Amino acid sequence: MLLSSASLAACGAGQATMSVQAGAEAEASVQIPRLLTTQATVLPLDAYKPTGEQMADLTSAVRHSLASCMNGFGFMNYTKKRIHSETAPFPKDRRYLFIDPAKAAQYGYAGAPDAELSAKPPSASSSTNSSKISPEEESVYTGKGQGLYKGRQVPEGGCLGAARQTVTRGVAADDEWLITQLEGQAFQRAEDDPRVAEVTAQWSACMKRAGYDYSTPAAAWEDPQWRSRRDGGALSDKEKATATADMNCKLEVNYLGVRVAAETEEQQRAIDARGDDLKKFQSNLQIKLANARKLLGD
Repeated sequence: MLLSSASLAACGAGQATMSVQAGAEAEASVQIPRLLTTQATVLPLDAYKPTGEQMADLTSAVRHSLASCMNGFGFMNYTKKRIHSETAPFPKDRRYLFIDPAKAAQYGYAGAPDAELSAKPPSASSSTNSSKISPEEESVYTGKGQGLYKGRQVPEGGCLGAARQTVTRGVAADDEWLITQLEGQAFQRAEDDPRVAEVTAQWSACMKRAGYDYSTPAAAWEDPQWRSRRDGGALSDKEKATATADMNCKLEVNYLGVRVAAETEEQQRAIDARGDDLKKFQSNLQIKLANARKLLGD
């Protein structure tokens, strides 16, 4: 029998024990937290990421420098207005293809209208004009094309490249995508964890009892039957029912808890292996933040 999120809430802070078989030998039982959501979950690599406020400072600094450069060439539709940290982060549960069952019952696999989800951070372009820009403006913006515009030298990499260089001044060999790369690698390795395979099989069995035949959560989430809705078609009762059963099965077998446990271990292994690179990443971040705050007048 499927359990509702309400009936599971009482055991949300408890523990679930899963014993896994690795090769011919049984591993010791591992204590895995029972999770109803991962929204407040902190993974090991999170400690190395810029905070929302820091990302806002870096983006604002690029916008400010970009606007100064573009305005200097006569393109006045760029703003120096500072942005602030996002207050409603994009749901972390989507990482594991989970949404609240009540939302699934209402919206299917969409989970919620776009208006209820956090918007992406403003782009570094900071243009207030949404119309297509002219070839001349694009050339000054990117640095691709003419080297001079109205007698003025276009900076290498355009105004965007110059703005980024202003923020990264003093940073050597900056690997700005290091955290993203390590997160992606840890996520992929965690998917191969025997505990994840076991809980996925349990989820599949739960779905079959509910009348749905899917081997993995991805197969249910990406079922071609829902494609028409994603292209603007009507939301079907079948999608809503399937999505609701999917999410309740994930809660029943503690899919979120197992996924988080596996990924936590993989991220910690990445930290142990790449500690020096992560320290350099943090050092470079502090240099960039100092540049940004100076530019913004802090």
